[in-house]
Amino acid sequence: MVRVRPLRVGIYFNARREQGGLYQYAVSLVDCLNRYGTRHCYVLFYAGLNALPVHPQGENWQVVSLPPDAVRLRMGIEVGLMTLARLGLY
Repeated sequence: MVRVRPLRVGIYFNARREQGGLYQYAVSLVDCLNRYGTRHCYVLFYAGLNALPVHPQGENWQVVSLPPDAVRLRMGIEVGLMTLARLGLY
């Protein structure tokens, strides 16, 4: 029998409610990993301005909230890139 050591898994959560299905998928993913816990360790990096929509519990979960200034900068860059793409410039 092969023994697998526990993994340390990083999850970058940056979905917003306005993104609809993508947001629901991200929430469901974190909820399922938490609910059907394994012996793996998870670090959830949250890049959002609102409250985290899921609250993973347990000693194998760590939540790291990224600074609001970094989140605002990322969102500004996303908006700029989407605007350029819609104009056919990117």
